[in-house]
Amino acid sequence: SRSFFPPSRDGTVAWSSLDATGVATDEGGPVGRRGPASRLLFTAGAAVHRLHTPAWSDDRLWVATTDSSIECWALPTDGAGLQAPKLNGGSSATPPAPLLSAPCSRIAGSPAVRQLAVLPSKVHLLSEDTQGRVSLWDVARGRCVRHFEPGSKYEKLLKGYSHKPHAHKASWFGASAQSGTIEITLEPGSAFNAEAYASDLGLASDADDVRLNLGERLLRALFAQWRQPDGAAPPAAARASAAPQPAALPELSFRPLDETPVRLSEDGRVVARTLASRLSELPTDAVPHWVAQAVLHGLYTPKEPLKLSFFLQPHPESGLPALPADCSKLCAAKVLKVIKVVQYVESRLPDSQPLQLLCGNVPLPPTMTLSAVRAFVWKSSDEMALLYARAPPPAQS
Repeated sequence: SRSFFPPSRDGTVAWSSLDATGVATDEGGPVGRRGPASRLLFTAGAAVHRLHTPAWSDDRLWVATTDSSIECWALPTDGAGLQAPKLNGGSSATPPAPLLSAPCSRIAGSPAVRQLAVLPSKVHLLSEDTQGRVSLWDVARGRCVRHFEPGSKYEKLLKGYSHKPHAHKASWFGASAQSGTIEITLEPGSAFNAEAYASDLGLASDADDVRLNLGERLLRALFAQWRQPDGAAPPAAARASAAPQPAALPELSFRPLDETPVRLSEDGRVVARTLASRLSELPTDAVPHWVAQAVLHGLYTPKEPLKLSFFLQPHPESGLPALPADCSKLCAAKVLKVIKVVQYVESRLPDSQPLQLLCGNVPLPPTMTLSAVRAFVWKSSDEMALLYARAPPPAQS
């Protein structure tokens, strides 16, 4: 028979047939309107995303819903209940009960991600799934680092993380939850725009001031089984970054590669879909050139400056001397913390007492980065001016 099953956003699925017609009636009798016969079959647990009837079992209807579950419904084989119904036209009529009350089987899926937000650190993001669970994710490691207590409010947590953040980086990835899972996208125009100190990422290094490019390190982690030893280092003049050789830098502790799906695209065209653990099976030309250059040789070009310049001046009411002219204007990494600038000033003032740094009249937390100061305190495109003054005495307990 020519029948079909139109789904609905409210989870209802009906049986409709073009081989039969239904007659709409009201309490006074037929009104003469005819159309395809329709019968409410069942109501799924969530909005229906897709329907499928396998050729080997046409009495089973598989239903995929937006809560990631898959249900199997047993359709009547003898036509029972699927006769052309009378469709009541009156507004006060009671809707017909579904023919089927429960699926014959159900495959429970993981809750789908309903919404997410990239936090100002540009390393973490916050998500909420269809069961209301809120989670914190580390993008650089591809892992969930925290599930919040049941009942935690997404909006309240997001506001807390966004209030006067100590860290701020340029956007270096895109994040989406349209598929119900978290998808991270790296583009050549932005992937290399952010850095972090190895110590801030919890990575051991020989020095505490080793800076890592987040996009380059993430690509290197994803393509760990793809890259091959490269005996010839590129000439110094060809290097787009002054960073150390990739192999000498700390590696990110990434999630298992056999659990990480990867999609490679170029010029808007998908060229490969696979797991990160199987990237080595792809043809050589399947990996975009900019990815290969970053992974194999550490060659990459940030589209945004990774450093910023600023002035250092004594606070007008501090009574402290000015720094020498060649020490009062600096250019430093955006991820440099305020405490490092304070130590720099203290080392250049004679008999200096403990100092604090201010932007305008706002005291700056020692752990705040220069980029965060510029974004959330200075709030201007003009060259930033930072003031130093004597630190207030510690509070008495």
